[in-house]
Amino acid sequence: AGTIKSYSGDLTVKDSVLSELDASSFSGDLQFREAELRGKIQLKTFSGDLDIGLHNEEGEFSGISGTGELTMIDQKGHSHPLQYEPLQIGQKGPKVLIKTSSGNARISLK
Repeated sequence: AGTIKSYSGDLTVKDSVLSELDASSFSGDLQFREAELRGKIQLKTFSGDLDIGLHNEEGEFSGISGTGELTMIDQKGHSHPLQYEPLQIGQKGPKVLIKTSSGNARISLK
């Protein structure tokens, strides 16, 4: 469990297992590479972008955005828009909520 915060700096997390995480940035980008998420995860930016590459094959994903584009790419390469109503992939996995004002977010599953 933990918190990651940045105001304008870009954050990159690689090859990690993260659980019960709250990560936020005002204008910096958040990037996760080959990460495994567990439990409840909140990823927030005001104007920064999120680029999330996961080892997870399943999970529940939702998003809230003012003008940003929120997209989920499943393991078959299909693109799904993220909305407030959760998108369930598989039967288990993390519960991920994306919040942006104007930033874009892309989540890719293994």
